[in-house]
Amino acid sequence: MPVLRSIRERFARELCFEVLELAFSTPPRQLARQRARQADQARLACVVRHRDVVLADPRAYTALLYMLLSLATGTLYFTWAVTGISLSLGLAILIIGIPFAILFFASVRGISLVEGRVVEALLGERMPRRPLYTDR
Repeated sequence: MPVLRSIRERFARELCFEVLELAFSTPPRQLARQRARQADQARLACVVRHRDVVLADPRAYTALLYMLLSLATGTLYFTWAVTGISLSLGLAILIIGIPFAILFFASVRGISLVEGRVVEALLGERMPRRPLYTDR
């Protein structure tokens, strides 16, 4: 333990001397500019590396395609849901209302299965499925 402590203290002293030398050898404004320039260069290098990684990844393009597709399908799903719920509730007092509601919920289940397949195809994520009624 004493050996590790002495090594740690020696490195801490050397680091402090380097920091003090840097701080006292250059004027404060120049030091601030130098540190800001180094931080900007490090930030730019990080962004460039990250951008290159994202541009080279084919999953980024499939995710972008999925987002654009979701913009259109989300509007259609919302319209279908509002229309189906409104008609189901409105026609509930008539004889045709209950079969219409059953067909509407079956269509929503079919749409959700299709959306799950789209997610699996474009994003590569496995979506959970419910077993078919015949498998139970």
